[in-house]
Amino acid sequence: MSDGITIHPRYFIVRKAASELNEAMAKILKTHGLTFGEITSILAEEILIWNKYAIRHERHPDDSEKKGDEA
Repeated sequence: MSDGITIHPRYFIVRKAASELNEAMAKILKTHGLTFGEITSILAEEILIWNKYAIRHERHPDDSEKKGDEA
């Protein structure tokens, strides 16, 4: 870039993945006739599940069975 800013190597990987996710969601919306509220609800549920396991891993990297709120 001309302003001296260097783009992180993962930037384009993440942008491509975001584009693919957007395409998949558009296909799901059309195929199933979902509303915005319905697809948002589905995404929120999935994010909560993924986040639960991310927190478990962050807090207890050596014990994946231990819940995130356990000491």
